[in-house]
Amino acid sequence: MKKGQSPAPGRDFFLPFLCASGACGLFFGLPNTLLHLPPLALLHPFCLYLLARLAPSNKSALLHGWLQGFAANAAGLYWMIHPMRDVADMPLPVVLPLLLLLYAYLACYAALTVLGMRHLHGRMEKRAAQDAGSAAPPSSLPSDPNIITLLLSPLLAGGLYGGFEVLNSVILTGFPWLTLSSAFAFTPLFLQGASLIGGYGLSASYACVACLGAAALCAGRETKPGPRFTPILPALPALLIAGGLYAYGSMRLDPAPNPLASRLPAPAAGAAAAATGAQNKAGLNFIMVQGNIDQGQKWTIPFQEKTVRLYSEMSQKALVEDRAKFPENPAALVIWPETAMPFYISKRPDLVRELSAFAVAHAVHLAFGGIDVSREEDGTASLRNCLYLMSPTGKIVGRYDKTHLVPFGEYLPFTADIPFLRDLLQGINFSSGRTPHPLFLDKGGGG
Repeated sequence: MKKGQSPAPGRDFFLPFLCASGACGLFFGLPNTLLHLPPLALLHPFCLYLLARLAPSNKSALLHGWLQGFAANAAGLYWMIHPMRDVADMPLPVVLPLLLLLYAYLACYAALTVLGMRHLHGRMEKRAAQDAGSAAPPSSLPSDPNIITLLLSPLLAGGLYGGFEVLNSVILTGFPWLTLSSAFAFTPLFLQGASLIGGYGLSASYACVACLGAAALCAGRETKPGPRFTPILPALPALLIAGGLYAYGSMRLDPAPNPLASRLPAPAAGAAAAATGAQNKAGLNFIMVQGNIDQGQKWTIPFQEKTVRLYSEMSQKALVEDRAKFPENPAALVIWPETAMPFYISKRPDLVRELSAFAVAHAVHLAFGGIDVSREEDGTASLRNCLYLMSPTGKIVGRYDKTHLVPFGEYLPFTADIPFLRDLLQGINFSSGRTPHPLFLDKGGGG
């Protein structure tokens, strides 16, 4: 935009509208208590790409990208106030600033994504103009790019979106939540591509679809004379990517009529239901149970015994159904989720005996999440988030201490040297495990 030139009419309203639309799309696209429509999550990269194309300056793109990221993370992580206030018993004046800082930090990834998208498109636009022997068009409005720019810009933007998801998952120990692919956790058909390209690759693929759709919209709004078919061009690869993921998911989930079935890997499971079995033709049949325990009651002492009974009853029912359905290959393993058992494992031998009785009675291995206290070399005690493996003999034969902790959920970064925060928040801080290692399951029953 030239100096002194006013922005396009309605731009001051349209850019904040994009920010709000992208944040709402991510909220309703991810699982929530109001309405869950997974395709709406694509509005997040869709609006980020439009911000990159329509913002009048780099500063404006960075600001609006950050605002959308802040609103999206605040909407998607609204529930964090509950475990911090009600479970960890942290006072609200401490919780709110910490959450606002977290949302502000995570919003930086969205801001950098917009800036990167804008830079990539501007470079290609400029190169296309130079190749055509004309001056580069102004960046304040969508241009009339050539076919290569029209298709390559949104594809690279989608890849950039996936790349920043990866960075978000590793920097400062990582915060791998609110990923685009996780919006489809309850629709296994659209998750199967993860077996080829992983969860972040799947996010990048869906982001490419969204950015191609945004590019088609920009091409359709072009005021310069040009070919009328340009808005259709970005829509074609978007349909190919989405259709390819759909077709691959269909083949893996229903491989019988497909001649390529024998070459496809086993289907990936979606989100665990209340009690659902998964048949693995390689030889292992297992059951996953999700208790859906109210977090406000989960950690109370009277509810501990009820939790054990609830998981045992749900698992017993699932085992009966599984053995009726797969008598030739019954479940060898029952899996309960992270911190499913809300008590210190070493402090409640009576409840551990109930778990042992369940494993012995049903002749299965039992993997369950719990917490415990470990003694460090210097004599200090540390809280660990653990996964235990119990054999069909009723003995705990393996334990894994979680090594990749979630900041603000399992530990509070940057507070170790602040005495009053260290004393106030000591109940929420877990210590990470020393080294990752597998837990071995022996189908013969030993452990």
